[in-house]
Amino acid sequence: MAIKKSLVLKSNLGDEVNVLCYIRVQFANTTKQAVICQYDLMRDGQDHVIESKQNCFAADMSTGAPNIWTQCYSALKALPEFAGAVDC
Repeated sequence: MAIKKSLVLKSNLGDEVNVLCYIRVQFANTTKQAVICQYDLMRDGQDHVIESKQNCFAADMSTGAPNIWTQCYSALKALPEFAGAVDC
């Protein structure tokens, strides 16, 4: 499970470049109230991690709620920077 999105990132020289990124959740720490997920940005088709980030959101632990991984990806897609991201 992952999502794809074209993002504007800074190069090593400080230039802004448009990169098709593969965004993959690496792990999720869960409590009854919140989830902290770490996700990696990778250039599509490569395993090299460009950047690792974290996102925190309210967990839905009710019966019948989506699993935690699905909730992580849904929370990422709800962020403005990942608007329009597609599942892959």
